[in-house]
Amino acid sequence: MGKWSIMRRKAVRSKLFWLTAAVSSRISETLDQLLYFLRQKTQPNEPANLAKLVWHTGAVTELELESLLDRETWINMGVSVLDTEDEVNIYVCGVVRLVLAVIAAYTRRIMSRIECWPYKFRWLAYKPAEEERIERAPLARELLRGGKGMHHTACKIRRIFLKELQQCVNNSGRVCMRLYVLAHVVAVQWQGDNQ
Repeated sequence: MGKWSIMRRKAVRSKLFWLTAAVSSRISETLDQLLYFLRQKTQPNEPANLAKLVWHTGAVTELELESLLDRETWINMGVSVLDTEDEVNIYVCGVVRLVLAVIAAYTRRIMSRIECWPYKFRWLAYKPAEEERIERAPLARELLRGGKGMHHTACKIRRIFLKELQQCVNNSGRVCMRLYVLAHVVAVQWQGDNQ
């Protein structure tokens, strides 16, 4: 029997191997759910999954990942099968560092993008136009403020819809239909695969 076969047999018999496989599965489960969500087909005239990611799913996924930083999550999962308390502490520290790396990558690659322009434009289509939404008024205020370094899409929206944005700020996040229709069409049509 070769060296690798012996090592493989020892690894499979080790409780650390199976514990690591379970930890890996638990960490990737949250991201797998996000991937499954993004692949779902949407109904006609329903906002695309990218808009839903901006509105709530992105933040929910981030909270679920942050919940994995809780030491008790891993103790309850079976890390306590390790021989000593020091081994448990070292292993849990390693798992928490891994979770922190996953959160950092998620924040950098996904959240930082959907929290800026032009993705933020979808917030104007969140819920019906006549409904007061606290998310929309600050967005309209940000557009009205303008300034250097503002995304070119945001500048165009500001230039074309100046009066409507002012109304949104004054009406506690209610959006006039002219602006809402454009934002809704963007939310419905703009998928993640067409930029």
